[in-house]
Amino acid sequence: MTGFGTTFGTISLIEMAKSVGGSEADMEPLFTELRKILSLVPAVAQPAAMPGLFQQGQIDIMYTNTYTVTLLKSRGVDIEFAVPETGAAAFGTTMHIAKGSRNIDAAYQYIDTMISTPVQTALAAPPTPSCRSTPR
Repeated sequence: MTGFGTTFGTISLIEMAKSVGGSEADMEPLFTELRKILSLVPAVAQPAAMPGLFQQGQIDIMYTNTYTVTLLKSRGVDIEFAVPETGAAAFGTTMHIAKGSRNIDAAYQYIDTMISTPVQTALAAPPTPSCRSTPR
């Protein structure tokens, strides 16, 4: 599990709440369910830590994205991407240049590259066939 400290954690918890009768404005149904299974939760960590915990066999299930699943599969990890009946969650990602940055031109070049048509076309493509699967 992860907490509300990241966008990924927040949207994941909201989607889980929806699956048990809650909503973005009412997380209590999720908290009620989590209290029932808390002793079974092996880890509470940042989203970036989850793939390593999964790869090392310390957790059996995690919420993640298609990129992480594809990366782990390419390393030989036995993992599949499953989409809940409620659908896959998505959120917007933004890019910012911090005040006082020393490489402003390079930062703008990076942002321009990321929002360019070729990069956005590649990112909009469906995930690789190996990631389109159903739960086992």
